[in-house]
Amino acid sequence: MNNRHTIIGVPLKPVRRRVRRALLLVGSVATLVAAASLTVLGSGNIATSASSWGALTEPEAVEAVAVHGQWSIRVSDPDGTPVAAVEFSNDLTESGAASLSALLAGDAVAGVWNVQLAGSRAAPTCGGDSCDIHTADASRPNSTASLSVLVPDSGELRGALVLDGSITADGRGVVDRVRTQQYICESSVTVSACQTDSSLTSATTVSEADFTATGVAPITVEPGQVIEVTVIISFS
Repeated sequence: MNNRHTIIGVPLKPVRRRVRRALLLVGSVATLVAAASLTVLGSGNIATSASSWGALTEPEAVEAVAVHGQWSIRVSDPDGTPVAAVEFSNDLTESGAASLSALLAGDAVAGVWNVQLAGSRAAPTCGGDSCDIHTADASRPNSTASLSVLVPDSGELRGALVLDGSITADGRGVVDRVRTQQYICESSVTVSACQTDSSLTSATTVSEADFTATGVAPITVEPGQVIEVTVIISFS
């Protein structure tokens, strides 16, 4: 027997024909699979296919958008000597959420911002029973119009709302409650009129909502000391 023409007793030519048939069959199946894949990709039904929206991913748990208030309060003597400094955070209040919804829906106009420092007992006085720092062109008791409102367009605070101001206490007391307030007007009121409402009365301003609020560890303040406040309202 000639071993060049047989494999384990089987003639070589029939084996070659069977191999060719098997290869043709595999090739046909591969072609059909490729064509089907192209058809499905073209229809956009494959989760990993690219699109103008970017690559799709598997569904994941989605958290709600949150609003945060990061506070910094510094107390110093009249000569600038630091006395106390605290940092803490708080979240959006229900009334703040309602105001934000009204503003986004166009049902209200944003007016004065106010930061209030108060105490449950023996609050420091700034001409009254609390210390209020508000934006300019408005007046209210126990307050100063030194509050600046900024929205940085770069850096780590980009997109955040930064409230910053100071006030001098004229009486001894303890701060243990703080809040930011957003005044809003009806949508028929112009932004300029709403932001310069000198009396903060219901004639123009229709809502004085607590935007963020919380209790804090007591901070003792003496007459003549300066209270500086920075509030960073951010979104995540």
